[in-house]
Amino acid sequence: MLLQIDPKTKKEFYCGKVGTFTNKMRDELKRLKRPFVMQVAFEARYESGKVRNARFMHLRPDKKVKDCVSPKSYKLSKDAE
Repeated sequence: MLLQIDPKTKKEFYCGKVGTFTNKMRDELKRLKRPFVMQVAFEARYESGKVRNARFMHLRPDKKVKDCVSPKSYKLSKDAE
């Protein structure tokens, strides 16, 4: 489950799922202390803030959860509108 922080309310909101994990990566992620930060790539972001086709890029041990603030606005693709 992907969460980001809404820049207006400062609360976490659900923005999608990541489904491109190998079995090895799933095992590694299960052992991590939660919450943790990861970087994902995605095709588009909907007006609601949810992302489409999120893909895992890598873990971000250099970032804290409080740094995962969503952009104030989203540039939508034509397909996402």
